[in-house]
Amino acid sequence: MRPKTFDSISSTACRTTATAGLTSAMHVSSSGGNPRTGPRIGYRGSDVTVVAMTQVKRLAQTIKKIPVFAGLSPTQVQSVLDICQMREFDAMAVIYSARAPSDDMHILITGELSVVNDEGIRLARLYPVTTVGEMGLITRQARSATVEVSKPSTLLVVQRAPFEALLRASPDLQIKIYRNIIDILADKISGDNVRVRDYLLEKVDHQRELRSVRRREHTMLKLLLDETGFSEEDVQARIEDELVPAQMRVLIVDDEPGIRQFVREALPGYTVDEASDGVEAVKAVESAPPDLIITDIRMPHMDGTALLTSIRSKLPNMPILALSGFVDAQDLEAFDFDGFIRKPFELDEFRSLVDETVGRAGV
Repeated sequence: MRPKTFDSISSTACRTTATAGLTSAMHVSSSGGNPRTGPRIGYRGSDVTVVAMTQVKRLAQTIKKIPVFAGLSPTQVQSVLDICQMREFDAMAVIYSARAPSDDMHILITGELSVVNDEGIRLARLYPVTTVGEMGLITRQARSATVEVSKPSTLLVVQRAPFEALLRASPDLQIKIYRNIIDILADKISGDNVRVRDYLLEKVDHQRELRSVRRREHTMLKLLLDETGFSEEDVQARIEDELVPAQMRVLIVDDEPGIRQFVREALPGYTVDEASDGVEAVKAVESAPPDLIITDIRMPHMDGTALLTSIRSKLPNMPILALSGFVDAQDLEAFDFDGFIRKPFELDEFRSLVDETVGRAGV
């Protein structure tokens, strides 16, 4: 059965289907199974007409809030609704994957979505009312990232074929939508220009301050040489030795090479060592104890909880963070981890937790 379109609940059609009741939206499970029909709404007769018309009005107001559909007349808004499909998704369902063809646009009505990169790191959270894929629908460019469902969500879906047919049938609507897209791109370019300008101004100020600091350093060095009689080379070497920071060491334990590589690249201020399971991690810790251990939970040979027990029996104060996409923090309450990171995770939150755990917050 196809997902129900808004033809059946438009202001005209709802009168003809009032006695039959309304069928709810299609439901898509996180396992990627076939959509299934939801329960029927328990209204009959004129009550159904009122419910359907109220729903259409709300959706029409939602459509008007979307920049790509700004300025459309009520008739044009209804024509957009007529080609929409409403779908419900469970948490963890994938709306679409990176590099997939851009064949449709999604409008988030309720719930929450996440934009995720290839390493499973959350780049952004999306909340109602947000559109996803509208530019790809026009430009046909492949998806730039994966979009997943964070919380059970309801979305309107606009497929490419009926959308293009609608634009061909309504030149005025086509002009308005293309004009809106131009405005969106112009705003984006303008925003990018402002950010570049601010960056350049900040860079100029930084360079001025840097030149001032260097002049002061040169003056201080000259005075020091005059007072002590040391050579400039000896003083410079001593200063360089004092300025070299001692990098803290992090051990990432995960059976996925991509996660280990990502953690290494995400923590440039740390020396990052790797282990593919708990057994390797124990040997690495015995050889050279790190300042922090980040461990996956599900691994072959020795899992994360067993690793925690083994390490804490010898190094009770060793900070250990748990990392997993299969268990929740509540599942680990019986274990003494110093923190929990759920996959997919956001880069800034990950770095902040690492810094905080090793006592480097704000550094």
